[in-house]
Amino acid sequence: MIGKFLILVGLIPFLGSLVVRKLGGGFYLKQSENGEKFGISGEELASQLLQKGGGGDVEVVVRDRVFEKADIDRLVLSGRQAKGEDGRSLAEVCLRVGMVLMARREQKVMAWRAWALKFSWAFPVFALVAAIFALLVGKGTLGVGLAVASLGVSSILLWLTLGPERAGARIVAEWVEESAVMRRRDDGERLGKMVRSLVWTRVVPRALWFL
Repeated sequence: MIGKFLILVGLIPFLGSLVVRKLGGGFYLKQSENGEKFGISGEELASQLLQKGGGGDVEVVVRDRVFEKADIDRLVLSGRQAKGEDGRSLAEVCLRVGMVLMARREQKVMAWRAWALKFSWAFPVFALVAAIFALLVGKGTLGVGLAVASLGVSSILLWLTLGPERAGARIVAEWVEESAVMRRRDDGERLGKMVRSLVWTRVVPRALWFL
């Protein structure tokens, strides 16, 4: 009984997030597949956007792995994001720039967003391990319920903390659309639309971003 209840409660927010990811994030997901080059690297774009946003003192750091943090003086990019000139890489860079700039305004709020993103990776993985253990001891429904409930809880937290990340994305998207950051205006408009769309893919728990 408890297992079925957990499945029902967890499925509603999780499936809602999947639908929003598909509809709201569809443009980003589609555009990121074509690999079209925009003629500017992620690192160059980040530097220009930070200067425009009053973050000229922010250090751009390139690392193999990128962790979600509410840094106010450092922007961490992966090698692909820093060197890439494709829409996927540039949209991700824009989003990360927006998060740093928002953290400089409201660090505590962005810290909650960073925590929710990390939680949406770790908690479902932990719940999956617990579910496997429950299956082994003959509590299959309860195990599935725990796993699904973890996805539901993660989805709710991602929704509750989405606001500041979305605000940062909107600001940066307007900059690339309206300023001379991009070489061609239509490139800026397309990239700005990708940034806005990318935000909606992040309402799905991070453990399932491969979907």
